[in-house]
Amino acid sequence: MKHHCLHIHAIDLFKKDQSSDKIYLDSLSEDIIVQADGFWAFDDLSAKILDSHKLKISFEKHLNLRIGNRLSRSFATQKRAIPKFLYKLSFNGIPGQDPIGVYKNSNLIVSEVCLRMLRTEGLVKAESDLIPGTIEDYFENNQQFFWMPDKVREEFIERFILV
Repeated sequence: MKHHCLHIHAIDLFKKDQSSDKIYLDSLSEDIIVQADGFWAFDDLSAKILDSHKLKISFEKHLNLRIGNRLSRSFATQKRAIPKFLYKLSFNGIPGQDPIGVYKNSNLIVSEVCLRMLRTEGLVKAESDLIPGTIEDYFENNQQFFWMPDKVREEFIERFILV
């Protein structure tokens, strides 16, 4: 079975007060997104994805979403409606064996069949990279995140990648 690494983007998602359940958002994405504490998706998740037990995806709905200062200033220029809530996603599959799984806490690995389904359902628009051999070899020999300029990639790895 062939597998792909999805290039999931980070966005600004934060809590002003860690004791509060209010999550502030300063940018938008149409894909699954990644933060230091895991993977998230907006309220346009497909019902088919949520109902799929085969994918081993669990999710927690967060209703207390607020707009951060930067996004509120650019609100008029946004083509997309502000989401009403977020899902925090957990991928319980084993990367390289199951249709979807996470390698080293931050790398989303999907089978070709799963990738087609995720794209058909409109959940994933991210770039993907075919893993030609083993997942371990891919990450050992291919540490480039090709969709990011070098400076952005360095900052991304420093701030978001959990190894």
